[in-house]
Amino acid sequence: MNQKLREAFARCPEAAEALEKLKAGNARFVAGKTQELPRDSARRESLAREGQYPYAFLLTCSDSRVVPEFIFSAGLGELFVTRAAGNVLGTSILASAQYAAQDLGAKLFVVLGHSQCGGVKATLSGEELSGALAHMGQRIRAGIGRETDYLRAVELNARAEAADLAARLLKYCPEQTLVVVPAVYDIETGSVRFLED
Repeated sequence: MNQKLREAFARCPEAAEALEKLKAGNARFVAGKTQELPRDSARRESLAREGQYPYAFLLTCSDSRVVPEFIFSAGLGELFVTRAAGNVLGTSILASAQYAAQDLGAKLFVVLGHSQCGGVKATLSGEELSGALAHMGQRIRAGIGRETDYLRAVELNARAEAADLAARLLKYCPEQTLVVVPAVYDIETGSVRFLED
C-alpha cells in the first residue's frame, strides 16, 4: 500500500474496515463459500424503517457479469452501487457519490474496472464511437493515454476515474475524510485486485 493511501486509512479507520469487509467478501465469493445473506422480509423491513447505511460506495461498469453485491458477498443495504459503461464518471454518478458521502456516511469509495471491458476494448480499437458512447470513449482515452496493452488500459482507466472521483469529492465534501481506491475485477477467476500501490 502506498504512503498516501496508508495515511488516508489512518485518518479514516472506517474506510479501512470497509476495505477489509470487501476483501473478505470477495475471498468468500472466489472460494464459492458465499453465506446466506440477509435478504429476507425482516431485513427489508429494517432497512425501510431505519434507512440505509452502506459501508462502501462502488462505481463499476454496467456489464451484466459484474455484480458487486455478489462479488463482495454483500447483503441488502451494505453497498451503495452505481454503474456506468466503462466505469466512467458522469453527473449522476457524481451526485450519487456526493449523496453517499454527505447523507449516508460512506467513507470508502471504490472504482471497479474489470477484465473483458467492452468500453476499453472499443477505445483501444480506435473505432469511432457515436452519441453518448463518444463521451465514454473520450474519458477512457484520457485515462489510458497512449497505452495499447488491454489489461494495463483497464487498470489505468480505473485509476484515472478514481483520481477524478477523489478530487471531486474533496471539492464537494471538504469537511469529510474519505478514501477512494481503484480496483480491477477478473471476470474469469472472480477475484478483485485493489490497486493500493
